[in-house]
Amino acid sequence: MPELNITGVGQVALRFAAGDDVNRLQQSSTWAARINRSAELYVFNYDSGGELAHISFHKDGSCHYKTRGADGRLFKYAEWELPEPLEESGMRRLATVVIPHRGLVPIAGKGSPHPDTVLIPPPDEGQQLEIDILWEPGIVPTNAYPMQTAGLGTMFVGRFSLYQDVPDSGLAHFTLVATPRPEGVVAEQLSVADVRVTDPSIEVPPVPRAVHFEIVEVGGQQLPVLTEMPIGHLR
Repeated sequence: MPELNITGVGQVALRFAAGDDVNRLQQSSTWAARINRSAELYVFNYDSGGELAHISFHKDGSCHYKTRGADGRLFKYAEWELPEPLEESGMRRLATVVIPHRGLVPIAGKGSPHPDTVLIPPPDEGQQLEIDILWEPGIVPTNAYPMQTAGLGTMFVGRFSLYQDVPDSGLAHFTLVATPRPEGVVAEQLSVADVRVTDPSIEVPPVPRAVHFEIVEVGGQQLPVLTEMPIGHLR
């Protein structure tokens, strides 16, 4: 990961969710990709405990998925190495966030979306949004993004552009793009799962939600995938 000094701020976060950006109507939970002063990247879901569960990418090339246990301490659930570049440009796919259509269930008590939240057009029935978080080194063309002309319906979500002196001396970019694809088995399984809590002291919300983590092999490399879903709401 590149060296970075941010002046005046300790971190920068890009929030995103599925929804109608014209009328500012949010239809999914809120995700965040956040970088700190060292250009280390954290990805987590705001509406499912925030950084109680997150994936992170560090300067030494290590990558972790951590969750907070019952005792309040974070423990490492999984780790992997920073993926190799996908092409000669040096672009790396770091992680994918999945927003399934069947997971578009209103969150009780949630008001208007945060003003900085990017709302992505929601997926159609039977589809899911796959938001890829990419790392692009060097200078990228203005108003251009990966898979823009591939005919896949890929949409630009946002970008952190890191540079040493001026924008034209581009050092690295964290770029987010969203592509609609057929809904996967994780969404189907969670939507019909049976939720049972035997401890009467634990209050279970009407529609409990969870973040599902998995490592998927894509092109011979390990890709962490995070999916936030309401559990058992279609039983």
